[in-house]
This record gives sequence, C-alpha cells and structure tokens, in this order.
Amino acid sequence: MLWGLLAGTSQADATGRWGLAILAALVLGAVVVERVLYRTSPRAALRLLGLGRSGGRALALAGAVSVIVLGYLIPTSAVTTFPLLLIAVSLLVPLLCLAVPRRFLVPAVVRTA
Repeated sequence: MLWGLLAGTSQADATGRWGLAILAALVLGAVVVERVLYRTSPRAALRLLGLGRSGGRALALAGAVSVIVLGYLIPTSAVTTFPLLLIAVSLLVPLLCLAVPRRFLVPAVVRTA
C-alpha cells in the first residue's frame, strides 16, 4: 500500500517541487497502516516511524550500518572506477536491517500502547 501511495503521488510531479507534500502523504499513509494493522495510537505510530527521540538501539544500528557501508566505500573506490561491490553492499545492508524482527527494535512500552 505504501509503495502504491509513493508511486502514485510521485507521478504528479517528477521534479521534486512537491516533495514535502508527498512525504506528508506517505507519513500519513504509514500512520494509517500502523493504526489498522497493529492498533497503535497515532503518537506510538509516529514513534515507530522514527519521529521522536531516538533510542540507544536505533542509534547503534544506524552507526553500525554507516560503518559497514563506509568500510566498503573507501577500499572499493580505491580499487575500481565503477564500484560494483559498493552497489551490492548499499543494497544488501539496508535489506538485512529490515530483516530484524520488530520485537528487537520496538521497546515493550511502545508495543503495549
């Protein structure tokens, strides 16, 4: 649903002038999905989307992903002119981060709200 919302709203303007409106529509759609599927409050849904104060685990995960990506960027760029390994890692690492079960990323307080 969110992909359809993003694809549909971005078709209206490909230049990026309506980027903030598209972002607002996507965030609103994500909050609706959280409310319908997981029955979370709007405040908890916004926190689950990353809006609000970041916890230690979220900052540690973001730092680890950055170190991994940058750790491949420098050696790969030095060896090749077209870093295929960098492209593969840049695609694979975020997908692996999405594979982390939700119960490890969301504190129990937010899950019960």
